[in-house]
Amino acid sequence: MQRLLIGLIVLLGLLRAGTVSAFEIVSPNTAGNARIEAGQGIDDTVLIAGQSVDIRGEIGKDVFVAGSTVTLASPVGGNIIGGGQTVTISSAVDGDLIVAGGTVTIDTDGLINGDVLVFAGTVDVLGTVHGDIKSYAGVVRIDGTVDGTVSAQGDQLLLGDHGLIGGNLTGTVGRPLAETVNDKVRGTVTVSLEEKQTTRLPSLTLFAGLSGAGALGLLYSLLTMIITGLVFIFLLPKIVNQVREHTYRAPAAAGLVGVVTMVVAPALFILTMLLFVTIPLGFLELGVIGILALLGGVAGNIWVGDVLGQQHWSPLMALAVGSVILTVLGLIPVIGTLISLGVWFIGVGSVAAISWNILRKAGR
Repeated sequence: MQRLLIGLIVLLGLLRAGTVSAFEIVSPNTAGNARIEAGQGIDDTVLIAGQSVDIRGEIGKDVFVAGSTVTLASPVGGNIIGGGQTVTISSAVDGDLIVAGGTVTIDTDGLINGDVLVFAGTVDVLGTVHGDIKSYAGVVRIDGTVDGTVSAQGDQLLLGDHGLIGGNLTGTVGRPLAETVNDKVRGTVTVSLEEKQTTRLPSLTLFAGLSGAGALGLLYSLLTMIITGLVFIFLLPKIVNQVREHTYRAPAAAGLVGVVTMVVAPALFILTMLLFVTIPLGFLELGVIGILALLGGVAGNIWVGDVLGQQHWSPLMALAVGSVILTVLGLIPVIGTLISLGVWFIGVGSVAAISWNILRKAGR
């Protein structure tokens, strides 16, 4: 809570300077559900979470959303980034759609003007996508129009009677494509067959028991990370770029440094607390490790966004995407925790390595 308050204070200062736009937080009710009514337009970036999320009012900027059932039936002026057990898009989206879920549907009235990145058990594209689609899913069904390229990694790829791909079709699937696929792809088809391909994500029933308090906790945890990263990106842009590049180029090395740092640090702290004269050093080290741990989380989330977006996104966009994806995955018992911990070690190691290089150069 203290970190959140500090972050909010800094954020308010940035808002007064006109540096960034505000967030509109839509809280769930006591039943755990969240809704934006028709006619309740919001001209800001929206953060919303709940067991059932229903968005009927027009959103002017980006939407960050998490819930068991997510329905979006109103225009969005920016990107949609989120996750849920069932996600349905039945309106126009000016930006990209980045989502993780059990079942993700772009309905017949759905229109995505940007690209689509999706992790799901089942993906149904019944509407129109003007950009590219990159999917990691069990089953992908396209019965609408995709103007760009489709890249599919999963078990099965199906094109319906109304399915049309304007660009290329690439990827790896576990089942052979239908013979009629070539007639529905204007570009080239380079899809390889890999038996026993299993990219199906677990059904995200973990959202089903999300209470109002749980949804708020999820939302504020996500908001805290984004605010912390926003401050980091705004105040230290050059260092952020160095950390970002180092993490992207050598994640394994960064992860190793992170593990070693977090193993050695407690031992050093204990040693410094044994002698009275070194106790101040111990508290200093504790503060440094706390900052390192916090910024390591930010760096790790940016790295996840960079991997998914291949470093094409801005640092803030990469942070937002990585934060949402890791927040959703973090709800999966054991596996989600291990993934989040691994990403955190990578971020910590990268921040530690870049900080050491900066201090070493300053000491020369």
